[in-house]
Amino acid sequence: RSWSLAGGAAEFAALALCLSVLVWPIKTGRYLLPVVPLLGIYLLLGLREARAWLMTRLLLAPRASAVASAGGVAAACAVLLGLGVRDAAANVVRLKRGAAPSAYYADRPEWARYLEAADWLRDHATPGDVAMARRHFALYVYSGHYSDKYRFDTSPEELAYLTEGTARKYVVEDAFDFLRGDFAPLPAALRARGGDLLLRYETAAPPVRVWELVRPR
Repeated sequence: RSWSLAGGAAEFAALALCLSVLVWPIKTGRYLLPVVPLLGIYLLLGLREARAWLMTRLLLAPRASAVASAGGVAAACAVLLGLGVRDAAANVVRLKRGAAPSAYYADRPEWARYLEAADWLRDHATPGDVAMARRHFALYVYSGHYSDKYRFDTSPEELAYLTEGTARKYVVEDAFDFLRGDFAPLPAALRARGGDLLLRYETAAPPVRVWELVRPR
C-alpha cells in the first residue's frame, strides 16, 4: 500500500543503488549516503503499515495503539541513546591512547601503520615531493604532502605516468587487502625499464612500506 501511495522514480533509484552497493568490488558504505533519507522514510512508512495491520488483526483500540506506538518510539530512542553512549565511550578510550592519529586507530592495525607512514613522510619529505598511494587523500591529510592516486598498475601508460616529471616521488605500499591493485609486480616492472624502488621506511606488522622512486636513466 505504501508503495502505491509513495511509489515513484526515487524508490526505483534507491533499490538499484542498494543492490549495486552489495556487489560493488570496493567495500564501502559511502555510496549509500544518498539513499539514507529515503530509507528512513521507508522505515517510517513500514512502521505505519505495521501499526495499521496490528490494529486490524488484534482489534486494538486507537488508544491502545497510540500507547504501543509511543512505547516503540521510546524503546527506539533508548536503543539509539545506548549506542551513542557506547560509541562515545569507545572514542574517549581511543583519544586517551595518545595524540598521534596512529594511536587512535590502534585497534585497526592496517590504518595505524598507514598513518605511521604518513607521519614519516611529514617529517622526511620535502615540500616538492609527491607521494603515490591507493589511499591518496588520507595520505595527503595526514602527511601534509601532495599525494596522487596510484594502484600499482604496471601498464606502459601507468608506468610512464609514474616516472614522469622531476619531483622526487614516494610509492606507499599499504596493508589494505580490500583495495584494487597488487604491489608485487611493480618493482620488477620498473627494473625492466631501467628504474627501481628504494626502501626508505617500513612499519611493524602489518607492514606498510615507503619506497623512493628511481627513474630510468
